[in-house]
Amino acid sequence: MKQKTVLGIDIGGTKVGIGLVTNKGKIWDSLRYPQRYCDIEEWTEELSEKIQELLERNALEVEVTAIGVGSRGHVDFRNQRLLSTTIMKVTPGFDLCGRLKNQFGLPVYIDNDVKAAACGELLFGAGIQFQDFVCYNVGTGIAAAVVVNGKLVRGKGNNAGEIGYDLLAGPASDSSFRDLESQASGRGIERVTGMPAAVVFDKARNGGRRAEEAVDRVLYLLSASVVNIAHLLDPQLFTFVGGVVSDPWFFDRLQRNVRAMTGQGWRFQLQVSNLGVDKIGILGAAGVALYKRRI
Repeated sequence: MKQKTVLGIDIGGTKVGIGLVTNKGKIWDSLRYPQRYCDIEEWTEELSEKIQELLERNALEVEVTAIGVGSRGHVDFRNQRLLSTTIMKVTPGFDLCGRLKNQFGLPVYIDNDVKAAACGELLFGAGIQFQDFVCYNVGTGIAAAVVVNGKLVRGKGNNAGEIGYDLLAGPASDSSFRDLESQASGRGIERVTGMPAAVVFDKARNGGRRAEEAVDRVLYLLSASVVNIAHLLDPQLFTFVGGVVSDPWFFDRLQRNVRAMTGQGWRFQLQVSNLGVDKIGILGAAGVALYKRRI
C-alpha cells in the first residue's frame, strides 16, 4: 500500500522548496531550487517541471492527495489566489492554484508564508500542546499569525497579523517615521547598520559597540511587540520562526528582555519552532492543504 502524502510548495525569497509530507508531518522526500524573478507564467512552468520530477521518483511509494502552497506576498484566501508578491511578477487574474489543479488533477490550496508556518505549527508542532498561540516570524521581514481555540485568525482580508507595519514613531511627514519591519527585521537591520544581521550579531558577541547598540534596539522593539501582543491576545505561547531568531544567542537575549519587561506578569512561553528552520517552510505549505481540509 502506498504512503498517503500531501505535496507542500514553499515559495521563499531565495529558494523554492517542494516536499511530500505525511499526515503525521514526516517529510518523505523533497527538493529545492533557486528562486528566480520572472513572470508568473514562466515561473509556474519551472515549478511544474520540478513537481513532476519529485512525483516521478516517488511514484511507486506514495499517493499524493492534495497540494498546499505557502507563498510570500498577498493572498486572497477566500478565492485562493496569489494577488501580489515581491519575488515574481504576478499577472492580474492568473490562477496558480487552478493551473496546478488542471495539470496534476489534485485539489490545490494556498496561503501566505506566515499563516502557512502557523498551519505547520498547528498540525505538527506547537498546536499539539497549545490551542492559543502566536507564530511570530522574524526573518527578512516581520509578521505574525494568530491561533485562537485551535483556529487561525484571518481578519477581513486575510491580513490579520501584519505586525511588521506597526508604527513606531512620528507622523508620516516626520523623517524619523519608521515601522517595526524597517527597524527589526533582517532587512531592517541591514538597512540601519549596512551589515547583514548575522554579521551584526557576531560583532555584538565580540564586544563591538555599534553592533551592540543596534542589537539592543532591535531587542527592545521585538520585546515590546511581544509584550503588547501578549496583553492584547493572552496567548499560551509565542513560537518563533525565521532566520533572525534562529540565532540561539539572540533568542536567549530576547527571552530575557521579554521577561524583564513583564516581570511578575510573565504568563506565556517563548520558543523557537521545534519543526526546524530548514523544514518548516515545506511542513507549513503541506499544512495549508491539511488545515483547509480539516475546517
